[in-house]
Amino acid sequence: MERGNELMTLSKQSKGFSLIELMIVVAIIALIAAIAIPSYNSYVTRSMRADGMGGLMNAASAMERFRAVNMTYVGADTNLPFNQNVPNDGGTPYYTITVGGITRTTYTLTATPVNAMAGREGVLTINQAGQKTWVDSSGSTNNCWPEGGATC
Repeated sequence: MERGNELMTLSKQSKGFSLIELMIVVAIIALIAAIAIPSYNSYVTRSMRADGMGGLMNAASAMERFRAVNMTYVGADTNLPFNQNVPNDGGTPYYTITVGGITRTTYTLTATPVNAMAGREGVLTINQAGQKTWVDSSGSTNNCWPEGGATC
């Protein structure tokens, strides 16, 4: 009879997790989060940047179509059919596209980060000759657009 009481006592005491086991699980979850969250943020930044580059390319195409019809870029800033916010699906924009330096033969399109991208991404530009520049968040000017990574 005494043996049965010992088994009941042991089975009652061994239910649940110890504090050490719980702390190990919390540490593992924290380690995974420390790796995953920055990687996810980098992915989001790259995808938003790709949208900004796509918006600039669409705007450049619209500028070229305007010039093909009118033989000048002058007036394109007020007559273009492109949306100045990227994305243009009605959501919160993360780039604003502006047209500057318009002459008969030249223009410069600029995508400036706003809202979620402000402060963590730089300014993208393209001109009539297709020259691309990217001023990254640290202020360095690059004569290219970053493809995939954070640098070009």
